[in-house]
Amino acid sequence: MIKEREHHVIVAIGRLKGSGGAYVGRELAAKLGCSYLDREILLEASKRLNRDPGALEALDDSRLSFWDRIRIEAVQGLPSQSYVPPPLGLEDSRLYETEQEIVKEAVERGPAVVVGRAAFHFLSEEPGLLSVFLHAPFERRVDRVMRLYGIASREVARNVVSDSDRHRAGLVERVTGRNWLDPRNYHLSLDTWKLGPMVTLEILQRSVQSVREAMMERAGVAG
Repeated sequence: MIKEREHHVIVAIGRLKGSGGAYVGRELAAKLGCSYLDREILLEASKRLNRDPGALEALDDSRLSFWDRIRIEAVQGLPSQSYVPPPLGLEDSRLYETEQEIVKEAVERGPAVVVGRAAFHFLSEEPGLLSVFLHAPFERRVDRVMRLYGIASREVARNVVSDSDRHRAGLVERVTGRNWLDPRNYHLSLDTWKLGPMVTLEILQRSVQSVREAMMERAGVAG
């Protein structure tokens, strides 16, 4: 198994809400011809924990049920309610551990692009890890969230983005003990608004190739 994984590159993508992390992740996986892991992780975790996916979404960093709630509030003109994440409990820990297992099993099988789940942390010992953080200016992220979720109110969209930033930062700190925004967690940090999605993808593809070539070179020297 170790021999088979010598040249596997695993791309772990951390992202700010509205920076296009899911889009970039999907496109990158398609271009690389490898597995893409995002919401699929939650769906598999719900099966293993025998839980409805909707019941786990509030604990998962994709925050899907939260976005749906905000969208409904915006459409109906109701005031937005800020989300305050609860302390990490047993259920949170079980979900995080289960998601780790699912991701680790996937990367055992081959190259993969993993979005979120603090993968930069628990995959840090993978020899082919390329850890990436995608970000964009706050107001540009607000623009994207308004388009993606059909949110009419800019103020509501700002709350969505702010709440997501706080939630993800808190979740990562609780489960890893690390600062989510610490640049030392990542090999690359890219502004998707400044670069645009195509250039972002090009940089990531080239970076994956560089990591793969370095791994092959080291394996050749070692052999």
